Amino acid sequence: YTKKRFNSSELQRLFERKFKEIILLQKAEGTLIVKIDGVAVSFFQYPYPLIFSLIEYQNFPPLASKEDIAAMKIIAISDRGTKRDFIDIYFLLEEFSLKEILDFVKKKYPNFNIYVGLRGLTYFVDAEKKQKRRLYLFHSVFWSEVKKILIKEVKKYQKEWLK
Repeated sequence: YTKKRFNSSELQRLFERKFKEIILLQKAEGTLIVKIDGVAVSFFQYPYPLIFSLIEYQNFPPLASKEDIAAMKIIAISDRGTKRDFIDIYFLLEEFSLKEILDFVKKKYPNFNIYVGLRGLTYFVDAEKKQKRRLYLFHSVFWSEVKKILIKEVKKYQKEWLK
């Protein structure tokens, strides 16, 4: 994610020079989604301010921090809830508590209703209907485990909040 405009075609050519296998999935102004060596990677121009510094990596466009991505994933889950978004939050919970992730959301999107985000984290119906393509993960996980952990973490957060 970046606030800066980028040339999707130029970025695609850069990847074609750097990697063996590139498959274009989607390209539009401010958007590039490609599969690099079998892994889907998305680049988006995004108008919201970053809460942490961008991560520089070689000659690629700067990348959003895990904290920013965690906040964006909560918003994505609240809007449409794909399995990929839930799985990303599952793995982010290995590094951050749900409270920390929700604090990132509050900082990045001050007007967002956190309770909408909490409800979204336990609503899996749309994700289960929408998922058509296979997800390729670096670490395998069962969908049932993702749901179980998210429900557990939301309940834990709600209990702590009520204290």
